[in-house]
Parts: sequence; structure tokens; C-alpha cells
Amino acid sequence: DCKGYDSKELVEIFKLQLEKKGYQIENHEGVCELFEKYMKKGIFKNFGGDTERLAYYCDSEHSTRYMMAGGNLNMDKIPLDIIEEGVKTLVQNMVEDDNTGTVNPLANMMNLFRNTNGNNNKNENLNIENLLKGKV
Repeated sequence: DCKGYDSKELVEIFKLQLEKKGYQIENHEGVCELFEKYMKKGIFKNFGGDTERLAYYCDSEHSTRYMMAGGNLNMDKIPLDIIEEGVKTLVQNMVEDDNTGTVNPLANMMNLFRNTNGNNNKNENLNIENLLKGKV
């Protein structure tokens, strides 16, 4: 039985994931506080999987800002506000699976196909509000 990680350990995992992408964290203490805050709110339930997704969202946001700033942004460091934006995107992309009580977008997609298979009103079920509410 795996107990998981505390916020400091998750920050270290996140830091390694960012390093693989060529980045460093600009404000380590701020990131530690951010992770602690969001872990208390139930974010990062999937531990390293969530930090990997967060690293992806941060990479995407950083690249967008870098291009929009015309290169006037440190290419190698991820500032705290980008990580906060990445956490927001992570939260927006979390979908509760009503059948298990866990966050698993792949399971939700599989349930979508199971529940709409043979349903004559497929388009009625395929809207984003129903997906987010776990009704599909």
C-alpha cells in the first residue's frame, strides 16, 4: 500500500520533470507553499501523474508567453505565476468519475463510449456539461 508523497516530495518530483524539459523553478519556496496549499484542497491526488501534467501545462504556458513577449522572458526558468496558471489548468481538466470517486479522464472517456453505445440520442449526451458533471 503506497502512502503517497508530501508536498515537498512532490515539488522535487515536479522539479525533476521540469528539468527533463530544460527548465528550472524560479521561486522554489513559493512553489513549495503553492503545492502545500493545493494538496490541502485535494489537488495532486494522482501525485507524480498530476505533476507531470502540471509540467506539461507550465511548458505550454511558458512557451506561449515567451513567444508573445518576443523573447523577453527567461527561457530556462518557470516563474511562480506560470505554475499557478498551470495549476488552474490542471484543476480545470480534472473530471470526477462518479463510478469510482476518483479523477480519471481516460475512465470518463471509456464511460462515454460505453454509455452512448446504442443510444439513439448520442448528441444529447456528448456535450461538455454532461461530461464535466459525470453524467455520460
